[in-house]
Formats: sequence, C-alpha cells, structure tokens
Amino acid sequence: MRWIIRASASLALCTHHTVAANDLRLLRPCCLFTTTNMLQNVQHWTMILWLALLLIPVVTQDPVHSVFQCTNPLFRGYWASNESSVARLQDRPVARTDLVRCKMWNYHASCCNPSLEGTQQLMFDSRLKQLTADVQLLASQARAVQSLQQSDVYEQADALERALFDKAFDSFQPALDHAPLCIEAVMSFVAGMICFSCNPRWDMFVSQAEDGEINSVNITAESCIYVGQRCGQFGRAALHVVRHIMSSSLAKSVGGPLGGPLPDFGMFKNRIATCSWLRDVIALHPFLGALSATSNVDRQIGNQQSMGRSTVPSLTPRAQRNDNPRTSVLPTGLVALLVPSDGRMSKQSQTGIKRAQLALDPVGDGQRSGFRLTAAFEAASFRRLFGQAF
Repeated sequence: MRWIIRASASLALCTHHTVAANDLRLLRPCCLFTTTNMLQNVQHWTMILWLALLLIPVVTQDPVHSVFQCTNPLFRGYWASNESSVARLQDRPVARTDLVRCKMWNYHASCCNPSLEGTQQLMFDSRLKQLTADVQLLASQARAVQSLQQSDVYEQADALERALFDKAFDSFQPALDHAPLCIEAVMSFVAGMICFSCNPRWDMFVSQAEDGEINSVNITAESCIYVGQRCGQFGRAALHVVRHIMSSSLAKSVGGPLGGPLPDFGMFKNRIATCSWLRDVIALHPFLGALSATSNVDRQIGNQQSMGRSTVPSLTPRAQRNDNPRTSVLPTGLVALLVPSDGRMSKQSQTGIKRAQLALDPVGDGQRSGFRLTAAFEAASFRRLFGQAF
C-alpha cells in the first residue's frame, strides 16, 4: 500500500502547485508522469497477486487428500498398491495425455492410467456379452417355436390354438428388432460408469454409509430418460412375448431356451424400473469379473503402452465421433464444478452419513469416451441372426 500513498501525495502536490501557479502547461506533464507511475505499479502488483493465487493450490495441497481422491470404494479391488502385479488406478490424480478408453479425462487430473485400460475394456465387453447372451436366448427360443410350427403337433391342433401359437411366434420379431438400440443405450451408461473410476471428485456424486461404503450413486434424470426411451419399446415387446407364450399351450410346451425359463427383461418394462436397475445394478457394480481373470490382459496392454511412445490423441472430426446431444467434451466431474447449481444438486434420496452433492451423467460420459459404442450396436444386431431361422 506504500506505493498508493506516495502516488496520492504526489498527485495532490502536483495539482496544488500547478493550480496555484495557474499554469496549465505544468499541470499536464506532472499529472501524466504521476498517472504513468500509478499504472505501472498497478500492473506490477496485479502480476504478483496472480502468481500468489496460482501458487496457493500447490502450497496447500494435502497429500492425504490426494490419495483419498483415487480410493473410490466402487473400484476397491483396483486401488493403487505396490504389493500386486494387477493393473491399478493411480495413487493420486495425474493429468495424462495418453488415455484411450476414458479419453475425455486427457489433460485433466484423473486416477486412470493406460495400464488399467485392459481391465476397463474387459469389463465393458463382459457387460455387453451378458446383455447380448440374454437376447440370443430369446432368439433361440424363437427358433424352437418355429420348429414346432412346422411339426405334425401344430397341424393337428385346433384353429384357436394355432392362432394363439402364431401370435406368440410373431411377437418375437419386434422384441429382437428393438434389442440393438436398447443395448447400445445401456452400454453408453456402462461406459460412463467404468470411466467414473477416473474421477478424483467421486465423493461428490455418491451417498456413503458411516463405514464409508457407497449406498448409491446420484444419477442425472437425463441418463435415466435416455436409456428408458431407447429400451422402452424393447421392454414392452419382451413382455408381449411372455404373455403370448403363456396364452398358448403349444408355445408353452416348447419350454425355455436350454431347458430353462425365458430371460428376464423386466428391468425394461417402464422407465422407473429401468432407472432403478441402472442405479442399483450397473452404477453400484461398474466392474464385472475377478481380478485373476484380468491380470494377464492388464499386464500385456500395460507393457505395450509403457514401452511405446507417449501418445496424444488426435482431434477426430465431429462427424466421426460418437457424440450425443450433450455438447461438452469435459467429463461430468469437471462440468459439474464449472456449471452453476441449476438442478445439478442431488435430491437426497437415501439415508447415510454423507450425501451426494452433485449428479453424475454416465450416458454423457460414456458417449464422450473411447469405447466403441457402434461395436456394441453391431454385436447386438439380431436381425440377421434371427432371419437365418426363417
């Protein structure tokens, strides 16, 4: 503040002297000199202030908190450890440029690293395989029903029974036609939850019990609506299959695929059921599989990437990207902190010592990720598979 006092005194003295002398020629150079000095001092102290603000986070960084940021309980089996050869999360957030699966975290401090991407891809593939296997069972049941339609048993049935049987048989096609779109939407959500492992602000999006375990992940309504809209037709068509089969004695006599019941698609019967399933099953269990099953994959991919060059992902043309209507390229963990609280704050729905403060958008994050969601759609395309039976 000393320079402000000196500048003010100089300006006052200059003004008094020149006014007393009634000489405007003295007033202009004197005030100009004083004003110039003041501007230089303002620029000098402004620069010092900015440097001080930039240094504050470095000086006050809590190392214990940094480690806590990469200990999301949902991914406990993959916390950093020196006692395991399995690929792990970072021990503290680091800004990287070589992430491929959760590429939206590039250039931002995150807990992910390339050595973990083998596990992340395996978990994505495991969930996709689980979903497609259920639909394949539905297609297998359709083939079994078709084989009965060509048998003597069908020919000897009365007209009413054949009509009920035909209606049951015809109900399979709409369900199989709508399955790919639904699976792609679910896999977008799955990809976003897998990339939640990168988020160092994970504690802002979850409700935790007293022992630290996560009771729930606060999911945005947009993610639920997105999946619900794309799975609604499939869910209703799958229910129609069950109802029509139950109304036909001939169709029931075929039995379920592999001798068991039909796969359960009840989680897609309506939007509420879908959202509950996403929150209770997918969000709370983002990683499938055992550690032992992924260790070799992680080591191979980790070694390949660590021995290679440090890759900076090239910018992909927008037309080639798998973008959704959400236009931000930042992960939810960063967007939520930059956007004002316009509905992002959670509605506290479950009891717990610590409540979620922000809402996660897994679908948006999944569509900004590097997981091949188009491959998920192709893997879930059952029209050709089903058509081979006809």
